[in-house]
Amino acid sequence: MIAAYQRISRADGDLGKDGKDKSNSIENQKELIQRYISCKESLQNVPVMDFVDDGYTGSNFDRPGFQQMMDGVRNGKIDTIIVKDLSRFGRDYIGVGEYMEQIFPLLGVRLIAINDNYDSNNYKGTTLGMDVIVSNLVNTMYCRDAGKKLRTANQVKWRKGITTASAAPFGYQFDPDKKGAFIVDPPAAKIVRRIFDLAILGLGTR
Repeated sequence: MIAAYQRISRADGDLGKDGKDKSNSIENQKELIQRYISCKESLQNVPVMDFVDDGYTGSNFDRPGFQQMMDGVRNGKIDTIIVKDLSRFGRDYIGVGEYMEQIFPLLGVRLIAINDNYDSNNYKGTTLGMDVIVSNLVNTMYCRDAGKKLRTANQVKWRKGITTASAAPFGYQFDPDKKGAFIVDPPAAKIVRRIFDLAILGLGTR
């Protein structure tokens, strides 16, 4: 079986500032992989399963879609993995290299990165080419740079009193009139005040 793996993450800078980079969209990745398979006779008529991680960084491999795919690899169901490019597979130079040079060859898995013109079948018995090594290093540095810029942007918002949280803390709710601001949630606030009153009396969590 062929695993068509797609990944995208705003944290890695995959979508740019406006979040509208269609070239890295999940749809574009899927379409590119499908076209590639249709043009390769050796890959045609082979079952294909999509594995998607939408919103997960490539700096680590703790991603549900990736782990599900690797379960299929370990079970012997998947022997070929195709990605748009190596940055979709991962942005950690050491981790990606370990999969490419040790794990996949040991498990007999073929890895294809279309835009990087990489096919592990062309590297059997040899080390990775310099172009692949450089590509992995670039992906790692790009991820770190994007993460640093995101943290800096968030710190600027925090100093202005703008939250970047995805959920409001208990006792508050998002202000519908001001983006990134909280307002008191009256019903929940009563509970919060009661908790503080009991704590002042010396009562513990029990």
